Amino acid sequence: MDGAFAWPYTHWSAGDRTAVNGLIIDEGLVRLHVNGHELATLMCTPSDLVTLALGFLRSEGIIQRIQDVRLAHVCPSQTCVDVWLRAAAVDLPSRPILTSGCGGGVTFDDLSQRVPPVASQRQIGAQQILNGMQQLMAAATLYREARGVHTSALSDGERLLATAEDVGRHNTVDKLWGYCLQHGIDSAGH
Repeated sequence: MDGAFAWPYTHWSAGDRTAVNGLIIDEGLVRLHVNGHELATLMCTPSDLVTLALGFLRSEGIIQRIQDVRLAHVCPSQTCVDVWLRAAAVDLPSRPILTSGCGGGVTFDDLSQRVPPVASQRQIGAQQILNGMQQLMAAATLYREARGVHTSALSDGERLLATAEDVGRHNTVDKLWGYCLQHGIDSAGH
């Protein structure tokens, strides 16, 4: 399964132990390069790496839409994502930043100063929330197999439009945003 690997371990339950050859969630370092310059090193579950990179760049305000991207490529070792933007000159931070899956991550900016609060007229009821949670749990395939992973989803209040799984919660949100960019989904109001 993408994002996990088979590994023998011991399962403890109520004082009993059982040898298991199960799936363990994977987390690794992935470098993100933009226009040939290292921007960040992400601690993440190494799956959907282009989607993660695009969402991270959107979250940081470096891109606004998929048309800002000329090329995105994962290197064969799966440890680096190269993104080439249509704009040759992009104002990037002067040093690479490490963001961590379980450690909370780091952003380049105080987003509260440049991103307005969410404004939406969407209202959903308790049953819609319960239905959405059931859909989210059904979509959490990596979680069911390996545990130790977060799952996030984007919903219109009736159905899930996108889901993402990763060790880091913030990575799942970046993966959702990247997915929306790749598939032309407007996330506003969802």
